[in-house]
Amino acid sequence: MKQIFAVFTTAEAHLVRLWVDSWQARGWEPQIISAKEVGDFGSALCAAKHRGGPRAQVVPLCVLNFDLHASSGALRAVRYGKRGWQAAPLVRFPVDMTESRIAGCGRPLCLS
Repeated sequence: MKQIFAVFTTAEAHLVRLWVDSWQARGWEPQIISAKEVGDFGSALCAAKHRGGPRAQVVPLCVLNFDLHASSGALRAVRYGKRGWQAAPLVRFPVDMTESRIAGCGRPLCLS
């Protein structure tokens, strides 16, 4: 299983469950990195590489996975509301977007 990492922030804490579920549903192994780990290793990427190896990848918690499977290519998210977001495999939502607003955005997240 391919690992994907995100740094926990209190501002995005409400998105953790959705983030984990959206990545897991597409064959990824989501991992949360603590602020302490980032401090210990100097950056989120270095902390992720320490845990997951040289190919570790990091995305923000506000990037939800609608259709990017672990065997797929690059991690390019389209910002919510921008042209093409409705069909993009990865969507970057505003940090203040609530779970209920994401659920009502017009795209099914399909978490099973």
